[in-house]
Amino acid sequence: MLSQKILMVFGLVLFCSGCQTLEEGLTLNMLQDFLKQEQSGSGETVERLDRVVENKPQVQNDPLSPSGEGTETRTNNSGMSDSEERAIINALEEAALGAERQHRYASAAVHFRRLLELNPTDARVTLGLARNLRYIGSSNDAVLILKASSLLEQERLLQFELVKAQIASGLLSDAEENLTALEKVAADNWELYALKGLIYDHIGRFSAAQRLYNQALQFSPRNVSVLNNLSISLAQSGKLVEAISLLSGLVNSEYSNPQLRQNLALLYGLKGDFEKASSLASEDLPPATVAGNLATFQMIHE
Repeated sequence: MLSQKILMVFGLVLFCSGCQTLEEGLTLNMLQDFLKQEQSGSGETVERLDRVVENKPQVQNDPLSPSGEGTETRTNNSGMSDSEERAIINALEEAALGAERQHRYASAAVHFRRLLELNPTDARVTLGLARNLRYIGSSNDAVLILKASSLLEQERLLQFELVKAQIASGLLSDAEENLTALEKVAADNWELYALKGLIYDHIGRFSAAQRLYNQALQFSPRNVSVLNNLSISLAQSGKLVEAISLLSGLVNSEYSNPQLRQNLALLYGLKGDFEKASSLASEDLPPATVAGNLATFQMIHE
């Protein structure tokens, strides 16, 4: 009975390789509200950018256009000089990357979206937008953005990001099909094996998933994302003590971060060690949240 409850809990905490902790499930349309929340003078930059975007070519067949239909390419009548436009692009790039570093993924997605409107052939911008959409739970939008990109077939990073977005969206068959295609050109890439392992975890093939995570570690030793997913896979397969040992090593190292600490707190809670679970959870969460988590763990063990 306890093992079944553990599986139900871990259905909520599987992470894509390279993922950050997911924020609220927002859509791209809702992200526009975050423009009003930008600080440190970024509002002026966004306002200037809006004036430029109104007269810049838009992405054709954009799946996320307000009307839900593709927009026609428009000519640039802004009269803005190349140097002025470059300055705005540089400011937006700095704002996007800064927001992502600060885990303000919704704001980062807004900035990357503006950048993509200005330059739809920039692979880094497409990747940044898709990645941050995935971080906030808008993985379906990320899939649409990537599939609409003319760069997808030639950019391997975009192909891997598409797989991550498909996994996060529950499109496991599509993700596995794309990974099979990537095997021919990326057999030495750790993400190939880590992502396939994640798919197997989702369908309950834990032993196969763990073998794949270990293959990924051969190409990228001490990879925190892979080790995190391996620990979760071990816990799901009933090897809770082994999972705790693995994750404890990461939490007690220079790689420790809030996500790893809270995953370890979850493992201790599932084990029934509420004291350690509470101690770890309290490092990053408010008291009310910690109390709620502990109550959930106690219910699991009843």
